[in-house]
Amino acid sequence: PRPPVRPPSPPPSPSRNKVGHERGVTLGVLATQLAGMLGVDHAFVLVSRGSSWSTVSEWWKPGIESKSRQPGCDGARRVAEWIQTLSAGVMVTRAFSTAEQNSRSWMAVAGVKSWALVPLKAGGRLIAVLGFEEHCRERLWSAGELGLVREFTRQAEGCLRPRSSPSPVARSQSPCHRTRFG
Repeated sequence: PRPPVRPPSPPPSPSRNKVGHERGVTLGVLATQLAGMLGVDHAFVLVSRGSSWSTVSEWWKPGIESKSRQPGCDGARRVAEWIQTLSAGVMVTRAFSTAEQNSRSWMAVAGVKSWALVPLKAGGRLIAVLGFEEHCRERLWSAGELGLVREFTRQAEGCLRPRSSPSPVARSQSPCHRTRFG
């Protein structure tokens, strides 16, 4: 019998792009795991691209219809609206019944009942935002849920920090080597 034929490997990308891609994949896995633990309908990851934000990963609960692609309903708009709060490392959560009018407008169009934005910082800079949405029910985020999200993101931030080549001992003590996200 002949060995299975494997497709050719993609050409290697420049290291800067590879790191960015790997970071997006890692954050996508983190967002998907948190979405499952929290039981939300939609999770997404936005990364900073200079002065704009791009979605690098999304996850939808099966059976939930995506309306968030309507103009003005995407997560990047929310990040721009809450950039100062997120840059300070503070999570932002809203439920439709308690949201400000400008949030209610897009929430109604997108079919979002509740949402949360979670900042990820590295080197003192906001580099990514994890977003979570509920489309079927309004949710008031509990302190326990927010604590769980904060702990996951704190450990992820430790893995995202730029660092010079750490010693094997320092590397083994890093949160990204103690915690498995994927």
